[in-house]
Amino acid sequence: MRILIIAGLPNSLPEFDYDTIVGVDAGALWAVKNDLALDVAVGDFDSVSDEEMIQIIQSGAEVHKLNPIKDETDFEVALSDSLENHPDAKIRVIGALGGRLDHELTNIFLATTPKFSNFARQIMLQNEHNIIQYFSAGKNRIKQIAGMKYIGFIKVGADNFSIENAKYPLKAVDNFSEIYASNEFLADDELITINFTSGVVIAIHSSDTKLNVKAIGDF
Repeated sequence: MRILIIAGLPNSLPEFDYDTIVGVDAGALWAVKNDLALDVAVGDFDSVSDEEMIQIIQSGAEVHKLNPIKDETDFEVALSDSLENHPDAKIRVIGALGGRLDHELTNIFLATTPKFSNFARQIMLQNEHNIIQYFSAGKNRIKQIAGMKYIGFIKVGADNFSIENAKYPLKAVDNFSEIYASNEFLADDELITINFTSGVVIAIHSSDTKLNVKAIGDF
């Protein structure tokens, strides 16, 4: 099962086949205006007009209208519902990066929270400059994504973190920071290995130049 969540207003659409397309608030309207087969629309829809809401409803999508006064963000509800209905799904998220910084940081760290950490490996966020993946404790081998020169790591409760087979390796005993930016793969076909004993690590593949997200690889 492949699910695409449109969590905002992306610049373009990844070129893959999806079993389900979920639009979050204005992301649902973006899907309708771009002639996508929207399956589910989730949100309090405070960022769309009454006329635009009618367009979303008339698209035939299953609409989950939320109370604007709530403890969860619209994206969190969409992600939670998607995993509840399809716990083994691979979920790609677009439109979640950029814009308001508080929203962006919430979107990035959401998969590391206890509610989602067991599903973190199934979730990927992307835009034209970045691909974000999540890794659970243990030994993880990471392949380079075409066009993405750099890779950085953010530790979230990750102990004994180490990096092997990278331009800048790191031994667990030398671990002094929560963030390690601007690392690189040794070669296109070489895999970087990260190892840690607890928590989650966010891996950020990035490029200085804007990439065509249609060309970006799968999980």
